[in-house]
Amino acid sequence: MLVAAKRAVRGSAFLLLVEFLALVAAEPCSTDGQVRLADGLTANEGRVEICLDGEWGTICDHHWGSSEARIVCQQLGLPAEHADAIYRYGGVSGLIHYAGFRCDGTETQLSLCPADQINSSTTQITNCQHLEDAGVRCTNGTPRVLPPRSVI
Repeated sequence: MLVAAKRAVRGSAFLLLVEFLALVAAEPCSTDGQVRLADGLTANEGRVEICLDGEWGTICDHHWGSSEARIVCQQLGLPAEHADAIYRYGGVSGLIHYAGFRCDGTETQLSLCPADQINSSTTQITNCQHLEDAGVRCTNGTPRVLPPRSVI
């Protein structure tokens, strides 16, 4: 009886955690072009998510490089002397808003860069999956583009 009660408590705690995480993930956004980082090991890295029409979505890593990464870091107020473009935070579900940004490095916000919007009737890009989600690491170290994570 005691073992069953402990399992029920653990199961309830797990369900509460899952519900909480689902609420956080579904959190609406208020400003188009607002960015955030998700699933990083620190607050200075993660998958880039951008607000569009009140919903958070990811960015495909097509054309993703150090200029785009630096702009995201600056927009978030994080160290941006050197910003790494990384591709290790894919594998989630949800919306993919953009297929890629092409920044020249002078922009102050990612939304000011030319980009291909996935759900737009004018884009021809259909080959983007969450394993291609763009990510950044904001540092004051040496910039580099890290290879994609292996999927086994």
